[in-house]
Amino acid sequence: MIVPGLTAPDPDTEPGSPEPAPPIPPTPTPPPPFPPEPNPVPTPPEPQPPFPPEPDPEPSPPHPQRPFPQIHDLAM
Repeated sequence: MIVPGLTAPDPDTEPGSPEPAPPIPPTPTPPPPFPPEPNPVPTPPEPQPPFPPEPDPEPSPPHPQRPFPQIHDLAM
């Protein structure tokens, strides 16, 4: 048996009812940490000029005679 007045009041139709709570705003989504960097276009390396041919090294002068005694001098 339904008794009038014992049911919960409908907040939309009952007079004098408190106003419904405002809707909770949605939480904003965080931005991505870093935007993806575009792939740089590889630049071709600059052409290097060919190396000039190295001149022949000058022949080194013969070494002066060492003042140290030679082995055959010590053996005597």
